[in-house]
Amino acid sequence: MRKPLVLLAVAVSSIALAGCGGSSGSGAVASTPTPSPAPAPTNSSITGLVANQTFSTDAGTSNVAIDLTSRTTGTATSSGATISVAYDAAAHSYTVTSSGRSATFVPADVVSSGSGETRYARTSSNPRDYLTVVTTPYTGTTSNRYVAMGYWQRNDVSGNNQSTSFDAFTFGLDTPATSVPRTGSASWKTDVFGLYTVPGQTPRTIQGNGDFTVNFAKALFTTTTSVTQYDFLTGASIIGGGVSVVAQGTIGSGNGFSGNLSYGGTGGAVAGTINGRFYGPNGEEIGAAFHADNAAGATLNGALTGQRNPVTTPTNFTIDSISSDQMFYSPWTVLTETINIAGTNFLVQGQLTGQTVLKADGSFTISPPTSNMPSLTFTAADRIADTRTNFASYQKTFNGAPVRVDLYRPSGSSGAIALTYAGFGNWARTAPDGADNQTINGYFAYGFATPRDLLARRTGTGTYDGVAIGTAGAANGARYDVGGTSHFDVDFSNQHYSGSLTLNATPEGGGTAAALGAWQFGAGIGYGQLASATLTNGGATSFNNSISPQLYGPDGEEIVAPFTIAAGASLNGQNLTIAGVAAAKRH
Repeated sequence: MRKPLVLLAVAVSSIALAGCGGSSGSGAVASTPTPSPAPAPTNSSITGLVANQTFSTDAGTSNVAIDLTSRTTGTATSSGATISVAYDAAAHSYTVTSSGRSATFVPADVVSSGSGETRYARTSSNPRDYLTVVTTPYTGTTSNRYVAMGYWQRNDVSGNNQSTSFDAFTFGLDTPATSVPRTGSASWKTDVFGLYTVPGQTPRTIQGNGDFTVNFAKALFTTTTSVTQYDFLTGASIIGGGVSVVAQGTIGSGNGFSGNLSYGGTGGAVAGTINGRFYGPNGEEIGAAFHADNAAGATLNGALTGQRNPVTTPTNFTIDSISSDQMFYSPWTVLTETINIAGTNFLVQGQLTGQTVLKADGSFTISPPTSNMPSLTFTAADRIADTRTNFASYQKTFNGAPVRVDLYRPSGSSGAIALTYAGFGNWARTAPDGADNQTINGYFAYGFATPRDLLARRTGTGTYDGVAIGTAGAANGARYDVGGTSHFDVDFSNQHYSGSLTLNATPEGGGTAAALGAWQFGAGIGYGQLASATLTNGGATSFNNSISPQLYGPDGEEIVAPFTIAAGASLNGQNLTIAGVAAAKRH
C-alpha cells in the first residue's frame, strides 16, 4: 500500500490533505480530438479522456475548523454533497463545482503526477484549493479503467484559524442501467480513503482495502473495509486505528446503490450513509462516497472505488438463500418444568445466547445455551408432521428422548408475516434428570442482525407489526401454548422505542384460547440497537419480565425479540410463567 505523505504545507501556512501516492493516468493529460469530418471522439477510459464531459458524481463533504497553533480540530460537520466534475479536453482541465463554490485546475497547477494519482494546487491566493484525482487504488497496482476517486480541499486561512471544506467523490463512465446485472452475485476489491475528525484531536485520514459483494437477485450489497488511521499532519499511522468501515444496503433499479454505514474510529464510532454506482459497460467497477458523524462531533467523509474480483466472495444475505454455511449467534429464552416428589416447578431464564447454523445443503444445527440442552443437526430426514401452524417441525432422538425443533416458516395463513433477514423457533425436550423429570422449551432467534452502530444516526420512525409465540406453565402443572401479536414503534430520531404484546393461552392438549392481555414495554436505543425493556400489564412485575428486541436487515427492516414473563400473568386462578419470542416487520 502506498504510504501517506506528510500533510503540512509549511510554505503556505495551511494544512493540505493528501493521500498515499501519486498518479499517472488521472485524466489530466488527454489526446486531441480527431478533427472533422471524422466522428467526434468519445471517452472510453477514465485514464485517457479525449472529449469534453461533465460527470455525475457521488459525493460527501466535510467542513472543518482547524486551529493552526495546536493543529487540532475545533468543530466539524459532514453531509452528502452535490458536485459536478467537468473535463475540458482542449485545456486538459478539470472544473469542480459545488453549491456556492467552483474551481478550475489546469496542467500548470499540477504539483505531482505518478503511480495513478495527480495532485493539483492553487495556492497563490486565499482561499487555497487542492484537487487530487486517483485512478490507481492506493492499495493496489492495477489502474481503474472506468472510475476515478477525487477529493477537493479548500482552505480559508485567517490568522491562526483554518476553515477547510473537504469534498470526496467518485466519477467516471457509468454503467447503463440496462446493463446492470439483475441475477447472480459478484464482488469487487475496494480501495477506501477518507477524512476523520474528532474535536480536540489532530485531523486524520483513513485508508484500507476490503470487499464489496452484491446479490443482484436480492438487490442487496454488503461491504467491509479494514482501514488504518493516519495523522493528518505527519502521515504516521495511529495505534489502535485498524478498525473497519462497514456498510450494507440495496441496489436500485438504475445503476446506483445506497445504504447505511458505520466506522468504529478511535475517537468514537460514527454512522451515516453511503451512495454509489456501477461503472464500465457491464459494471466492471464501482465507486461510492460516504459521510458519517456522531453526537459528540466526530465526522467521517470519504470515498471508495472497486475492481471486479474474478471469483465472487461467498456471501449470504437472506435466510431463504443460503449458499454457504452460515453461523448466527442466537438469543434465547428458556422455560424449564421440573417434576419431582415435591411437585411441579417452572423456572424461566432470559437473555441467554446459543448458536444456529444454516447449511447450504438445507440442514441446520441448533446449539442451545445450557449444557442440559444437547446440540443437534437436523436434516430433511428428520422432518415430521408440523406441530404448529406456520412452523416446520423436525425431531430426532438424543439419549433415548426425542428433541423437537419448530422453525417459523409461514404458509401464508392469516396473521403470518414473511421474514427476509430473521428467523425464530422453538426447541423442546422431555427427559429424566436424575430423580426428576424435566420438560424444557427454548425459544430462539437467528438471522442477519443489523450491525452495531450501523443505524446510530438514522432518523425518522418505523412501525413494526407481527406475531408472538411461547409456552406457559402454571403452578398446578397445567401447560399452555402462547400465541398473539406484537407491535413496535421505533423513533430513531429521538433514540427510543415502545411497543406491546397482546397474548393468549391455549391448553397444550387443545381447547379454548384465553386472553392474557396486553403487555407494554419501552426503552432507549444505543449504538443503533434496541435496549432490553421490562414487560408490564399494569400489575405485578419482576426482573424476569423482560423483552430483548434485535433489529435485523441492512436498514433494521425486521425485529425479533425473545421475552420472559415471571409475574403478572394468570389463568384459572393460577400464576403463569412464560418464555417466548416475538417477531415483527416494518411497514
